[in-house]
Amino acid sequence: MKRKLPALVLALAIVISAFGLVPAAAASTDSNTELAMAVLEGLGAFDDGEMTSSDTITRGEFARLLAYALGKGSEASSYERRTMYTDVPAGSDNASYINLVSSEGVLTGNGDGTFSPDDGITYAAAVTAAIRILGYTSAEVGTAWPEDYISLADDIGLSDGISLSSDSSMTAGQAARLLYNAMRSDTASGASYASQMSASSLSDAILLSNSASSDLGYNSAKVYANSSSTYYSQAVSLPGELVGTSGTLLLNSSGAVCGFIPDAASVVSVKVSSATSASLTTDSGSTYSIPTSASIVYRSERYSYATGYIYLSSGTTVRLFLNSEGDVETVGMPTDTSGEASVASGSGSSALSKFIKELGITGNYTIYKSGDEASVDELAKYDVATYDAANAAILVSDRRITGVIEAVYPSMDAPQTVTVAGVEYSVLEGAQDDFSQLTLGRTVTLLLTTDASVAAAETASSYKSDMIGILEENSDGSYTVSLPGGLSVSGEGDNGVESRYIGTLVSVHSSGSGNISVTPVSDSDAYGRLDLSEGTLGSYDLAAGVTVYEWAGRGYVTEISLDDIDWTTTVGASSISYAHINAAGDVDIVLLNNVTGNSYTYGLASMSSGDSSFGSSTSLTVTNADGSTGALTGATGVRTGSFIGVAYTAAGAVADTVALTGESVGRSDFVGSEYVDVDGTLYRLADNVQVYNSTTGTWYTDSTSLGTALERALAYSSDITVYYDRDADSGGRIRVVVVE
Repeated sequence: MKRKLPALVLALAIVISAFGLVPAAAASTDSNTELAMAVLEGLGAFDDGEMTSSDTITRGEFARLLAYALGKGSEASSYERRTMYTDVPAGSDNASYINLVSSEGVLTGNGDGTFSPDDGITYAAAVTAAIRILGYTSAEVGTAWPEDYISLADDIGLSDGISLSSDSSMTAGQAARLLYNAMRSDTASGASYASQMSASSLSDAILLSNSASSDLGYNSAKVYANSSSTYYSQAVSLPGELVGTSGTLLLNSSGAVCGFIPDAASVVSVKVSSATSASLTTDSGSTYSIPTSASIVYRSERYSYATGYIYLSSGTTVRLFLNSEGDVETVGMPTDTSGEASVASGSGSSALSKFIKELGITGNYTIYKSGDEASVDELAKYDVATYDAANAAILVSDRRITGVIEAVYPSMDAPQTVTVAGVEYSVLEGAQDDFSQLTLGRTVTLLLTTDASVAAAETASSYKSDMIGILEENSDGSYTVSLPGGLSVSGEGDNGVESRYIGTLVSVHSSGSGNISVTPVSDSDAYGRLDLSEGTLGSYDLAAGVTVYEWAGRGYVTEISLDDIDWTTTVGASSISYAHINAAGDVDIVLLNNVTGNSYTYGLASMSSGDSSFGSSTSLTVTNADGSTGALTGATGVRTGSFIGVAYTAAGAVADTVALTGESVGRSDFVGSEYVDVDGTLYRLADNVQVYNSTTGTWYTDSTSLGTALERALAYSSDITVYYDRDADSGGRIRVVVVE
């Protein structure tokens, strides 16, 4: 899915103008230029630091880059002793490259026997050369030079990220962008250009590491392709900027890596605020929707985003590689985090002192704990810290799992992985000694880093972790409890798990042999009102990164954010169903009772009657763009054709319904990207607002090529009705938008 942008993008030009929209490709130019420069460095065109992106590039220097973009840079030496131009004597700077590209007919001289190697390359000349390496001829391009060449470059994407006039001189960075765009393109005959640049190539490959240790040596390239990882020797050491990208691996005749051409159209570096299995939110508030099939590269391994997102922690800078349509295809995580961890033996300043000493931290730093920037006072015993040197960030975690040791690999004396409660975890070297005195079947608590690696193993007698999360039933009849922060516990239910618990908040225990037992949460650990301004619940402080859930009428539980409560600073005690206190004495889990309305499914209601063994029965079905709830029992007072919200249970019973209020509005009533003016009152659009066309009887969905559901609906008609669930001053949201 496309990135959710901070403005509505409407199809009608007049609406676009009114809304003041931002373009979809909001990536960092510096990051894109760095990537393009890294591609040429990886081909061997220059050494790191030899040429900066801001340097003006000469015709001779461009010929050098062009030779490597042709895949023929290694052949240049055979052209070194030739003199093809009077101002390029044999053996002079870049003479071999100038002679090579001229012999190939892609960049020639001035027509008077000269080449002007020290003059700046013009945009028109560089574009012409880039088009020629793709196999286009003047018969296909046109006879008007440079207009026809520049027009074609625009059409096929060669000019993406570059805005120059035909006679403008170019920087090295702009030249690299142009050639990178060309290497990502198809040839005039429709073939992949990158796949033809070397003796052999491997497409759809992900570069996991440029400095892996293997049987080939300590400087191997580790590449993931065709569902497995392979090591390659490197004819040219690929730069670190390419690690984490997906693209085409180039191999020379000896089978060594001689280049890597990423598929990414653009790259943006962002600092993580939070992440779910389907999205990533940055510290600036932007949210990227990420397909579960996207790849995430971390510590030289490839994971699907759906499982690998648990390694994303607040404060970490990552690179998002986007395709030409703005979709995130790969997430690259930093490779320079030390991999060492420190476990706090005390709290507050004593914990910080231990972290600083053991992690070798010098200079300024920022502390992040459980997804939020934190103070020293929030550090507690058993917290785990790692250090991200690139961002001067101490990443503190209170993530932990308690359960039976089900498996280790390769041995208990030096485990690299351990399986507890149905999930396998990587074991850091510093934690391996903790397992030497343990045995399979022993109950332990794993203290985990922010990326879910094991930093220490504590026996249950000295430390025990409560595990609370949402119960889900798997297709094979086993169960998974999704815990805060992306962790989970899986196994067969050994206490007769009741179906009515599915989708609710439970306490889970691992009993070994792949079994788990669950009990619904009941007695709260803390009571009182939730004060958002003070960060307290009753007399207890909220933990850093507190996890907040919500349900309505004891239906399915959903995870929400405290930021969703933006109309008040307090929530009454009667609206708090459960609160859990962690080992540090802070509230780390809160279950709210219908505070935001986000636990309802909103859509179009349909009532039907049927026969049962006790006579007639009535069922409710609610449909929206996400599908149908299926027939639900126990609904009363709902009219077919009305727009409602419904909370329901795994057993298919209605837990609660809410009738939506409809008001007619116009396009001009949509204020910015987040609000609608309804008779002078601003209502916020819900994050998952449903959009319906009553004329065609269809629900709109987001489309990469056609725009978001709301964009398409507003472009379709100015007859608009919005439906909200409650008054704006009580947190009401626009849940459904209908056009006709």
